[in-house]
Amino acid sequence: MGRASQGKQLRRLAAEQGDFKAWYNKQLKRPEVAAVHAANLADGELQARLKADTPGQLTRLRRAGWVRVVQGSDGAGWHAHPAQGLKLIHSVNREDDGNLWGHFSMSLHGEGRLPTWHELRDTQWLLYPGLPGIQVVAPPEQHYSIAEVLHVWTCLTADVLPAFGRLNTI
Repeated sequence: MGRASQGKQLRRLAAEQGDFKAWYNKQLKRPEVAAVHAANLADGELQARLKADTPGQLTRLRRAGWVRVVQGSDGAGWHAHPAQGLKLIHSVNREDDGNLWGHFSMSLHGEGRLPTWHELRDTQWLLYPGLPGIQVVAPPEQHYSIAEVLHVWTCLTADVLPAFGRLNTI
């Protein structure tokens, strides 16, 4: 992608930034979302993990060509990769199992396809080098997504991934 195309994409992302912030603020008004957000802000372990992880994540993302579009209070925020046409949203939550989980969703802007395995893998390695990420295919009755994106979860407080491969390789 040339510089003119990248510039055009960044201008488009800047316009989408307002839409995203409006959507996010609307979500925060939902009582169940507000309660989770408030609990996360009050969770000392979660906040310490964000404080420890986020600077390195932002540095690795920036070095790999990602640009932060919206800063997040619950993770690295929303990023775009202008050269590859990728979008990324990252957050950390304490899930119902009691563990802290990093989550990111990834999509392509206007490409009509999902990110590739290598794009997903490389992003996992930027956010959580050394930790396994889990991509889940939900059954149809539990599948809900506001857009066609890929999701990856990383457990930050426990080793939840069985040793699927022989000799601990996958």
